[in-house]
Amino acid sequence: MEARAPASAAIDPALVRRLEDATINSWPSRHLVVDGAWMLRLTPGHPSKRANALSVLDPADDDRVAERLAAMFGHCERLGAPPLARWTPLMPPAVEAELLARGFAPFDHTRVLRVLLDRPAVGEAEPATDLLTDPPGERSGWADIIVALGGEAARFRDLLAGIFDRIAPPAALSVAYDAAGRPAAATLSVTDGSLSGLFEVVTRPDARREGHATRSVRTALAHGRALGATHGWLQVKADNAAAAAAYDRLGFAEIYRYHYLRRD
Repeated sequence: MEARAPASAAIDPALVRRLEDATINSWPSRHLVVDGAWMLRLTPGHPSKRANALSVLDPADDDRVAERLAAMFGHCERLGAPPLARWTPLMPPAVEAELLARGFAPFDHTRVLRVLLDRPAVGEAEPATDLLTDPPGERSGWADIIVALGGEAARFRDLLAGIFDRIAPPAALSVAYDAAGRPAAATLSVTDGSLSGLFEVVTRPDARREGHATRSVRTALAHGRALGATHGWLQVKADNAAAAAAYDRLGFAEIYRYHYLRRD
């Protein structure tokens, strides 16, 4: 099992809950089942784990664990989605213990990072970038860009466009171009009150390590700041050292970690 966040790291449950709520608002699923602080999100057919997992967002909501897990995973079976849970610092220990007893194992450890948007390095838009702010219902072109850059398989294009169209808070796609004027990188940003979240940060394979993603991210964060956000945030795989180094240079700092649990 991979290590969680260092024990010395101070976890603010209220901040974790705020960021988890922002995740739900910013990356909406097709189906949502709510039982107290238990939230099952499902988008059958799409590989996004964020949109296809059970989260429990209150450490005190731990009654009838076995019964509620059976009910939630029953929805997964009915809708044709594999049972998947998302561990955060808010998951009650009793829920984690029951999942482990049922043969679930952790995988895909992820860091949640945050940055103040008053930093000069992140507060200004970059040259050779576009900011697409199409309203819901007109965002299919965003999915085309992500697919063309290699960030999504073509067979999932329509499901990805559906996710984009369901985003209710202000959303934008920041696109950075190479010297030939071709899209080289893109970043989806969703501004939910004081938080501007970054998703789908993708670079064309032959254009990596040329600074395009950084320009795209900076433009996305500048847009969030213009909308009144005070912090930017994102999620990055714990083993993605190159991305972590780039975000460190922009001033991002870890807030907490999460991982998924699936049946072996």
